Amino acid sequence: MRLKSDPQLYLDWSVASSSKVVLAYEEKYNRVSDILDSNPELIALCHRDLAKLSRHGAGGRRGRKAEYTTENIVRALIVQMIEGTSLRETIVRIAHSPFLQNFVRLGVRKVMDFTLLDKCFKAIQPETWEAVNARLRDYAFESGRIQPSKIRTDTTVMEVNIHYPTTESLLWDCWRTLKRLLSGIRGRNPG
Repeated sequence: MRLKSDPQLYLDWSVASSSKVVLAYEEKYNRVSDILDSNPELIALCHRDLAKLSRHGAGGRRGRKAEYTTENIVRALIVQMIEGTSLRETIVRIAHSPFLQNFVRLGVRKVMDFTLLDKCFKAIQPETWEAVNARLRDYAFESGRIQPSKIRTDTTVMEVNIHYPTTESLLWDCWRTLKRLLSGIRGRNPG
């Protein structure tokens, strides 16, 4: 895998839309693209793992010759995560969308095969994903996108008994709640 795509500008042949839904969709990807461009170390972290798949990264004749950059692969995996689709469906969406092809920065190259994307996904180690998430967290803090003083989390786990909700048990729960509420009202206003 080559670390970075060629330093050329990619022409965007997609047709602009005025639909709010389409604009929001494109803005989401544009924000992700800006984050990736502002943090080239995110691609470099993944490159260490993906380089093992190419001839050049393996230090010999093993592996395959890199047709796609690490950035292409990472961006395609991001499309898969955002879209929530299978790798096969992701590749179809990228192939049929000039906008997504531009996001992945394929240029004039054809879309990669989903099996290659699968191998690349498996090659990225869990420790690498943790480092990527840590860098994204730090970037969000440094750029003021998140403020730790405003983040609220509750990790308390409470053990409770639950029962399978049958019609009768739900009706019984409603009746008991109503009885308790009505008893409380009668206690405050006995007249």
